[in-house]
Amino acid sequence: MDREELKKELMQILEESVGEEFPELQESSSLLGDLKLDSVDLLSMTIEIQSRYGIVIASSEVAGIATVANVLDLIIAKTAATRQQAA
Repeated sequence: MDREELKKELMQILEESVGEEFPELQESSSLLGDLKLDSVDLLSMTIEIQSRYGIVIASSEVAGIATVANVLDLIIAKTAATRQQAA
């Protein structure tokens, strides 16, 4: 899956988790500032990402997520690591 497809999926996850529409996501968008997510939204998003991609995200990793790009990078890294372990 390429980064643009992943960004579209993240937009769907955010819309389902938050209950708001995000017509366009910029990788530089701040989750807290620009998208106005709160801690419950971040938790819901994290749970959905873990479920959808079969990955585990530690709370310390969630604390380091500030932007859409950070989320995408984390998903890419975690799914790559999971594929390597399965091989």
